[in-house]
Amino acid sequence: MRTLAKWSTGLKHLGDALTLRSRLLGCFETASLTVDAVTRRRLLTFAVVGGGPTGVEYSGAVAELIRHVLPKDYRRIDFAEVSVVLVEAGDRVLASFAPRLGRLAARSLERKGVRIILGQSVREVDEHGLVLQNGERVETNTVVWTAGVHAAVPLDLGDDATARGGRVKVTSQLHLPGHPEVFVIGDAAAITQDGAVLPMVAPVAIQGGKYVAREIAARINGAEVAAFRYHDKGTMATVGRGAAVAEIGPLRINGLIGWFIWVFIHLLYLVGFRSRLLALWSWAWNYFFWDRPVRLIVTADGDADPQETRGDGAG
Repeated sequence: MRTLAKWSTGLKHLGDALTLRSRLLGCFETASLTVDAVTRRRLLTFAVVGGGPTGVEYSGAVAELIRHVLPKDYRRIDFAEVSVVLVEAGDRVLASFAPRLGRLAARSLERKGVRIILGQSVREVDEHGLVLQNGERVETNTVVWTAGVHAAVPLDLGDDATARGGRVKVTSQLHLPGHPEVFVIGDAAAITQDGAVLPMVAPVAIQGGKYVAREIAARINGAEVAAFRYHDKGTMATVGRGAAVAEIGPLRINGLIGWFIWVFIHLLYLVGFRSRLLALWSWAWNYFFWDRPVRLIVTADGDADPQETRGDGAG
């Protein structure tokens, strides 16, 4: 676990995003000056672990950045040497979606140049890459970890009270069994509904938080509320420019239509007309001109650090 935290980067916070952008651009900066072929190839290989929505979206975004944007900035690099590898322990990507949508997403990623490795978990991560369960080694300076989320629970409740990923088992009223005064919501709660544990996604957390607020208010007033029931409004994931998959009730949508729905939903949830207009303008510019205007190499605290790439040096 220590080596994983040391030699890989997650994608959960703004600081993670800034770190990954700087690492990717820093790798290209160093590779453009590196004469050793092995070191250069390792710098230009980007591994993403986890074939869920985050891993798929990030892989697609990086692949498009490599194919359509960065060649204009790094003319000394042979982009045939650049590769994006997506590793998934299961038998398909986007396992939470319908199988057909997962297959379509995989095909779209492969057309963008992403190499997908299925059925292999990661056995080891070190400074020069990662080792898969079958012994295959992927030489890379950049490992993005989007698989396996562990809940942050402040109390050690024991194995009987916890589920997979360290989540806490709760009642249908979202409190600890035997302790109605202790509520658990968000990723920390293992909520069972229709025989399955609900996923660790924002809609479950939002609805759980609203339910607990109603439950507390009802207790204060001496009333009761029905058991918590999660209402799935749909699941979406982008695979890149003009491509997305979506499940909305019985509907299974993919391709450009799915992408337009994704854009509309995300604009709808932005606060304020000005924010929506700026986001729409930025996305439209990126869509038509294949450009990412912000390509600064900075760390999360704002200091320039172009050498944060774990490279072996330039020739």
